[in-house]
Amino acid sequence: MAADQPSTHTVQVLDISFRNSTSGFTVLRLLEGASAEPYSARGSIPFDVRKGDVLCIRGTWGVHPRFGRQFEIESAATEVPVTAQGIATYLESRGVRGVGKRLAQRVVDAFGASALQRIEMDPDCLQLVKGLGKKRALALSAAVRSGRAEQETLVALSTFGLTSGQCAALIAAFGAAAPSVVQRNPWSLVERLRGIGFKTADEFAQRAGIPVEAPQRMSAALKHVLLLAQHQGHSALPPCTLVETAVELTGLPAPLLQAALIEAVTNDQVRVHSHGPTLLASTPALSSAEEFVAARIRKIASLPAPERIPLVNAANIPFTTEQESAAQLLLSSRCAVLTGGPGVGKTTVLRAVVDSFLVAGRKLALASPTGRAAKRLSEVVQQPASTLHRLFGLVPGLVNAVGSGLGQAADVLLIDETSMVDLTLMQQVLKELPEQTVLLLTGDADQLPPVGPGRVFADLISSAVVPVSRLTQVHRQAAGSAIVSNAHRVLHGQPPVFATHSKDNDCFFMERNNATEGAELIADLFLRRLPTRYGLDPHTDIQILTPMHSGPVGTHQLNALMQSGLHHPETSPVSKHEALRQGDRVMMTRNDYTLGIMNGDVGMVLSWNWSARSAEVAFDGRSVALSGQALDDLVPAYAMTVHKSQGSEYPAVILALFQEHHLMLRRNLLYTAMTRAKQLLVIVGQSTALSQAVRDGRQASRYGFLEARLRGADVHRCAPRELDMLLNLGGAAPDL
Repeated sequence: MAADQPSTHTVQVLDISFRNSTSGFTVLRLLEGASAEPYSARGSIPFDVRKGDVLCIRGTWGVHPRFGRQFEIESAATEVPVTAQGIATYLESRGVRGVGKRLAQRVVDAFGASALQRIEMDPDCLQLVKGLGKKRALALSAAVRSGRAEQETLVALSTFGLTSGQCAALIAAFGAAAPSVVQRNPWSLVERLRGIGFKTADEFAQRAGIPVEAPQRMSAALKHVLLLAQHQGHSALPPCTLVETAVELTGLPAPLLQAALIEAVTNDQVRVHSHGPTLLASTPALSSAEEFVAARIRKIASLPAPERIPLVNAANIPFTTEQESAAQLLLSSRCAVLTGGPGVGKTTVLRAVVDSFLVAGRKLALASPTGRAAKRLSEVVQQPASTLHRLFGLVPGLVNAVGSGLGQAADVLLIDETSMVDLTLMQQVLKELPEQTVLLLTGDADQLPPVGPGRVFADLISSAVVPVSRLTQVHRQAAGSAIVSNAHRVLHGQPPVFATHSKDNDCFFMERNNATEGAELIADLFLRRLPTRYGLDPHTDIQILTPMHSGPVGTHQLNALMQSGLHHPETSPVSKHEALRQGDRVMMTRNDYTLGIMNGDVGMVLSWNWSARSAEVAFDGRSVALSGQALDDLVPAYAMTVHKSQGSEYPAVILALFQEHHLMLRRNLLYTAMTRAKQLLVIVGQSTALSQAVRDGRQASRYGFLEARLRGADVHRCAPRELDMLLNLGGAAPDL
């Protein structure tokens, strides 16, 4: 759209074409002046809109290529109608049963332009209107007062500089109390409302006149730092790091934040534990999760071994000694782990173990942390598999919210891709899992840790609390693949050996001097070379992986580059954040339990309705209608981060690897990316970046005490006075 200068208009609502109550996004038909032509407007409106409402809107005019001239609403507020016709339409639209056009007109005839004021001040006056009984009169006066209260709430919120979308979210969450919530403690909104961070809450607080040394601000800063650490995979932080980061965030002196931490521990808003000389602070939720997971795993491992199940080899595939030993371990353990890299026969072992349990009449539940991983597991073992969320009916913060009961009824639960399971999800699963159920965990321990907090799979293996089988012998068939052999070379710190440019080879490295040249080559490979040479479809067969979102070879710019090179019948965006088009491959970035779409699920845009701002998207063959906030949670998925690709395999992978990614160039990231490719891997980058990734074998260590708890070590919870003393002595932080 070509936009002009912002302007303000007083309009009356003729019709509401679309309204998303969650995001506030609305498409309206408006009338400005009795003799003017109606026109369309669209934007986020933070309150319920009804036909007949009078609005004061501010925004810009533009011309949409499909729907013509439209007004883009930047802000909106309700106004009291002043004309007789406007008041009658307003009363009719209040939604009071039995109050239609005729009764509304009688009210206006009785009281004229002061009708609304009379109704608010003296509801009993409505009983003078013929045909309007006491019950209807009370309902109408309540509706008018409610509209006034909503307007006053919006006026109060507008003083804090909130956007329309933020106002809508606040009113939906707190109603008329929203302004007082912002006035008392705007930092409480950080955890409750999307799009409001600590700095934004600070701005609200400044407008509200709250002092920078307010206790609630310091408490919120500590919580916010722990939340940021959680997003980086940590389940805890050293108290000294917590305080130092909060000092940077708030600009307050360290003694004040240290005192705030002691107070937070006193009020059980933060918990601090020690193990040896190490101190770690965590949220009560993650502290409890660590304690529960460790205790439940230790309990399961301590139970008597189940009856041994005979090994069945229905596929008649010759086992190696290593594979047979691994299968026997899984079939005879109460809780066990199977791990190994590509080509070592995990699939063969899993197939045999699943067949053995089924032949023995055991009820078997197969699950993975993501839909893509579950689909892959189902294909591998030729049995139905589900996500853990669907198997147990899990919703964040609520155990058994849906309550499918399928996981609870199983004799054996086998979780694949367990390296992707974070601490919170494992806690939810173990809360639902009966203690007598056999728990088998499989995955590749050398891949990246989960996106969420903790590293449960790695901690389980290193703690030795349950038996572990690690497959290491590469099969002869797999050994013929350069992808497999190079992945194992990288795993052992050896540089990969790349083939010449022959169609029979499956692993290549193409060097470019800089990221800009690399992005051009990636686009050429994706759009032309690989489809032409190998018959691959760029829409479905080729996945671009990169370590980061930003930069010339980050997901944002690479996705835009691929989109511009692909032919699309329409170019209209379906999201205010991303220019998604019909036919685009997209990924969900948030769990939506109502729609049954999880964070990381990949689909394709089938169609959209611009005026309603909705789209049809296919996920695993299932068409889902998305609108409002759900639509904003979609991003293009031609390129994705290596982290997001975990649990999936693709016919062809193009991996970007440049010095721009130096902070993330580690061996496990390179190894994870390489093992996503089934048939073809092309690494585009700089040899220096590749060498750095191979050399840096450091694991992505994370702060937390899960491994110590699994081992049964003494993890002591510190009292406030004890913590005060330890902090003054300079509590040690573990060396990562």
